[in-house]
Amino acid sequence: METASELSTEQLLCRVGSDLETLAGRGLSFRAPTELVAVIDAGVRLRAQLDSLIAMTVAEVDRFGIAKDLGYRTVAQMVGDHTGADPKETRADVRLGRWVDDFEIFAAAWAGVSTDFRGGQAAVWLL
Repeated sequence: METASELSTEQLLCRVGSDLETLAGRGLSFRAPTELVAVIDAGVRLRAQLDSLIAMTVAEVDRFGIAKDLGYRTVAQMVGDHTGADPKETRADVRLGRWVDDFEIFAAAWAGVSTDFRGGQAAVWLL
């Protein structure tokens, strides 16, 4: 089996999606309490990592005008068209990603944030 560093971005995203589908398919009803807590702990950590990845990625797309190159007026319009995401949330993600990029110390620490950063919670943990 290939290591993660040998996979393309598309392959990594497919692997993560597949693994999450497998985990969800196992159900939760008959799991031990320690497994349920482990799912919650890992889920919160994964959500924070995904939120960080999304914010920084949409900021890059905005910075380089990729949405306009693809025929969209804004990144929020592009993301909404592809995913149905709320444009307000996408605009907030763009602002957050650009803000994090402006502060190198935050950008370096951001990938390790283990809490939901919407509403400024991560900033509290990073300080």
